[in-house]
Amino acid sequence: MRHARLLGRRESIAWVVIPAFGAWWHAHNLRDTWWFFDDWSLIERVLNVSLAEGLTTGYNGHFWMIGYLMYRVQVLAIGLESHTFIAAMCVACGLVVLVAIAAALRGGGVSTVVSLLIAAHVAYLGPGAQNMLFAIQAASMLTVGLCIGAGAVALTRPPNPTTMLLVGSALLLAVAGDSGHALSGILFASIVVLMSWRGRPRLVVVPGVVAVVSWHLFGALSERWPGSVGTRARFAASLLTHTSGALIGRGALAGGFLLCATIALVTIGLRAGFVTGRSRTLLVAAGASLVLVLAAIAQARAGLVGHDFASSNRYLANAAVPLVISVLPASAATVRGLQTRWPTPVPGRWRPVVAALLPPALVVWAWLSGLGALRDYRAGFVTTHQAIRQAARSASIIVRDGCPFGTTLDLGALVIGPPSPQLTTALVAELTRRGALDPPLDEAPDPAVVERICRPS
Repeated sequence: MRHARLLGRRESIAWVVIPAFGAWWHAHNLRDTWWFFDDWSLIERVLNVSLAEGLTTGYNGHFWMIGYLMYRVQVLAIGLESHTFIAAMCVACGLVVLVAIAAALRGGGVSTVVSLLIAAHVAYLGPGAQNMLFAIQAASMLTVGLCIGAGAVALTRPPNPTTMLLVGSALLLAVAGDSGHALSGILFASIVVLMSWRGRPRLVVVPGVVAVVSWHLFGALSERWPGSVGTRARFAASLLTHTSGALIGRGALAGGFLLCATIALVTIGLRAGFVTGRSRTLLVAAGASLVLVLAAIAQARAGLVGHDFASSNRYLANAAVPLVISVLPASAATVRGLQTRWPTPVPGRWRPVVAALLPPALVVWAWLSGLGALRDYRAGFVTTHQAIRQAARSASIIVRDGCPFGTTLDLGALVIGPPSPQLTTALVAELTRRGALDPPLDEAPDPAVVERICRPS
């Protein structure tokens, strides 16, 4: 009894300490970021469309109500000088993802500490590096967390009014966050509900299913990439192996070997009857979700990103979440089953120590391997953000003070170009007029920006 209480206390501490450290780590890495690329599209939408239209109009083919609301508060109530509000939303949504993944893994039989460490790794490092730094992903991260969390509740709790309300409302809210991520996420949660609950409680998934399917049938979706099925299949395979490799800080080749080894291990577990109950439920549900994620990204993005997953790291995160949730509990169940059938070469007195320390040690190794991807990605990302911020400040000074003699302001000019082609002189002028951008009084504009947006009369 005393041992059980001590174990429960340690698990409770882990549920607080690891997510809290993850949130601090996330906030720390966002401290130097600003507005970038698609941020400016949403900012412009806030300025130019009504609240009703902004809430109901798709964004890049996705229903994106919650993201639009976040940016509306930022632009109209706070302004753009500070990035803190959106960054805080991103940290909060990242925390939802971490806790939801950990809860699903714990429900599948993985230990608490390993579940939390793996969830933090997926959310913040390796595959999660871009989502962690690109704050516009906040609403999408929230959707992923809500869907995985709904599945975790259905997996570990019996159906009652409270759990049914939690699952049903989470899935509906997920559609409002990002209909694209909701499609695969609701598929995951729906399969978990169907395999875990019986009878009428299963109907709680219907409103979310109807909402997300309706958008994908009747909403304004983005254009499909007009490539061959073979090209899409090769892209999907590349995405999967890159995702697997990114989990251990390596590339597609190492990812392919890891994937093959994991599939072999899980196959042994299935044939031997080790993968049953909750681990089998997660294998089926997350596996189906993974297939849908790979197919959807290949359908829409294969021609845009090719096999460049360094600058499109977020697609790895989309696949990493269902991949980890599908194979990790099944692999853990297989290892436990094998331990009961074959003796271990580890001496008896050391066996508990090795069993307790080896899984967290492997996860920590994966963490350290994933730091490189985050460090490399963040260096260029932050540099670009700072360049955009300086260019926007310079443009706002020029808007306030006017162009040099003999030149006039070109409202259609790009303030900085490829890093943020949506950032035009006209947008900066409107933001400055509304007070969302505050031009500094004691600073001269960058001559390069002057040359870009001031044309000869």
